[in-house]
Amino acid sequence: MNGIEADVIGLDWRVPIAEGRRRVGDRYAVQGNLDPYVLTAPMDVIKEQAKAIIDEGIGKPGYVFNLGHGLFPEASLEKLKELTGFIHEYSREALAAQGTLKQESGV
Repeated sequence: MNGIEADVIGLDWRVPIAEGRRRVGDRYAVQGNLDPYVLTAPMDVIKEQAKAIIDEGIGKPGYVFNLGHGLFPEASLEKLKELTGFIHEYSREALAAQGTLKQESGV
C-alpha cells in the first residue's frame, strides 16, 4: 500500500474498522463501513448499527462514516436523509464528549 497515492481508504462492511486501520497503518484515513443491506431495516436498527460504527471509528483521527459498499436500489431516500442527520448529530456529541470537537469557524 505504500505506493498508493491516496489520503483515504474505503473499508468494506465485512472489514472491522480496527482491522482496516491495522492493515493500512496510520498513513491513511479510513472510511466505511456500514453494511448497505442494513438500510432496508427499520430506522432504529439503522441508527443502532451506525452508532456502533461511529463509536469504533471516531476513537482515532482520520475516520469518515460511509457505507461499506454500494447502495441497494431498495434503499429509501428518506432513510438516507434521516441517517445523515443522525450521523452528524451523534458524531458531534461523541467528539464533544471526547473533548476533540473543533469549533466551526463560521466562515
